[in-house]
Amino acid sequence: MNRFLKNIYLHIFIIFIATQNINYGQILNSFAKIETSGIVDVIANNPSTSEKVNWVITCCFIDENDLSFQDSPDTTYLSGDSVRILLTKKVGKYTYFKVFARNQTFSDSASFQVMNKGIPEKYLFHYKSIPTKPIVVYLIIPDDIQNADFTMVLTGTDRNSLDYAKAWRTFSKQNNYFIATPTFTKEDWSTNAYNLGNMFSSTNYNHLNADSLWAFTLISKLHDELVDALGIKKKSYNLWGHSAGAQFVHRLMTFKPDYKVDYAICGNAGWYTVPDLEIDFPFGLQNDNLSYDETFLEDLVIKNIIVMRGTADTLRDSNLNTSAGADAQGFNRFERAENYFGYASKIASTNKWKLIDVPNVGHDYILMAAAAQKFLLDVTDVTNLIQNIPTNFELSQNYPNPFNPTTQIIFRLKSSEYVTLKVFDILGKEILTLVNETKQAGTYKVNFNAKNLSNGVYLYRIKAGKFTETKKMILLK
Repeated sequence: MNRFLKNIYLHIFIIFIATQNINYGQILNSFAKIETSGIVDVIANNPSTSEKVNWVITCCFIDENDLSFQDSPDTTYLSGDSVRILLTKKVGKYTYFKVFARNQTFSDSASFQVMNKGIPEKYLFHYKSIPTKPIVVYLIIPDDIQNADFTMVLTGTDRNSLDYAKAWRTFSKQNNYFIATPTFTKEDWSTNAYNLGNMFSSTNYNHLNADSLWAFTLISKLHDELVDALGIKKKSYNLWGHSAGAQFVHRLMTFKPDYKVDYAICGNAGWYTVPDLEIDFPFGLQNDNLSYDETFLEDLVIKNIIVMRGTADTLRDSNLNTSAGADAQGFNRFERAENYFGYASKIASTNKWKLIDVPNVGHDYILMAAAAQKFLLDVTDVTNLIQNIPTNFELSQNYPNPFNPTTQIIFRLKSSEYVTLKVFDILGKEILTLVNETKQAGTYKVNFNAKNLSNGVYLYRIKAGKFTETKKMILLK
């Protein structure tokens, strides 16, 4: 074969190989399994120069409470090589879109769930090892989800996952953190099944469940699924739990130390499984079904386990375990945290555990969440994460007063409460709402601009739990 023919065949071969990698006829958008609300331009790679692409966009809804299909699917028909669609999450409904593109030469489709950014949204996690009922997970998706940090939040004994998610909402928005809060309902997860990670099927701890049934394993699978569904680049995550959730977190780190956890933050745990090979499980690691040694303990204390305790969490309330095994760790949560932390230095003089006192805070998940959030933002003085918490509720006189047209209102909260701060005219007609949300204990400053109001006397009123106070201010332009 002469050189000319060889070159012809070589070029044909190269063209053939190259065309195998060209996806003729496909939707070019890379949709994640979860997308956020907004306008999206969807483009198809149309192999036909004479025929347009036909699009079918279908949206279906499932009730978030009873999981029933709601109404008929919304279907839109469009035509063109590209189309613009509005992704909208319906309130109270799991919202799913399917985008289907086709003509005579190709067909392609994409399916995904739609959620809103910045607020807790429900996600159903179907874990194949526990197939009877999906786990409801509250997600808070920040603006830049692909580059977000990931924190998994575990609730206390009330299992109020929505409330816990809300405690992380502002932090998520301001610092680009993705928050996931799974719901381990009391109906499906007993106290032992949740607090102890469903490791054992009986309360005498003589039958170890299969690893796939452990709640700790479920958390790892949930993390992996969400990272994939949202396209999150960072593959490691943080854990934070309060009360029963803190029990869950420290035990997960004990029995699953190889998980991809950056920081495991345990706030106000009621009691602990201490790293002691001679104390019987669940208060220690001695159990015929468990096999650990000194090397295991040494590996455990080089994990970033952060033990947080509120300095006012000293009560022996009705939720506190007062058994002999728990009382051997201390009289209350505050003492038991120090007892648990003390094992790190006993096992190895060089370790990564930290004990952090949160001043003037009791068994309050909102304030403990705030302390954990500040820790995650690399606060250097970790011994005093919450400072100057007021001892009373107070509404201060606005300053300046009289004012033109802006003034500042300061109020103080001694505990976390749902707060409203409203402005009224002298006849009591509501003019404006300045604050309408749950606030943590602390001092707050609110700016009020009255540029669109007339001169006169106005009232401003705060309601925070049972505390109510009203003051006058004068607008003088």
